[in-house]
Amino acid sequence: MPFEDYWKNTGISDNKKINDEFLKLVNRGKIIADTRYAHIYSDKTLKVFVTAPVVIRALRAFKSSKYIGKDCESIEQILETREKDEVMMGRKLYGDTYDYRSPEHYDLIIDSGLMSVEKEYNAILNKMQLSIAAT
Repeated sequence: MPFEDYWKNTGISDNKKINDEFLKLVNRGKIIADTRYAHIYSDKTLKVFVTAPVVIRALRAFKSSKYIGKDCESIEQILETREKDEVMMGRKLYGDTYDYRSPEHYDLIIDSGLMSVEKEYNAILNKMQLSIAAT
């Protein structure tokens, strides 16, 4: 089942349970996590939001084997729908104004459409080193 289909069929209780369990795991430390709900994690975590324009994300997905038979425009629509679904679930879980894309939830925001993977890595590493030095 594609993630987009799975996501549409999860409810608030499923998401709450998953996030509560994930929070326990993250709080143990030494983990890299991918989540839309970074704001719930302690200040001891480095929260990085990696984004890109939907056109670039669709092109990357088009080149992968995930969306065989779909054109870039269709993939863009799939990605936009998924993003809207994720925002709506976040609002159900954390309040009507919550948006996981808000910069206030992150220590670092990277537009991967503008950077090479090496530059992304270095930006994260530098921010992590600064965070460690500040403690």
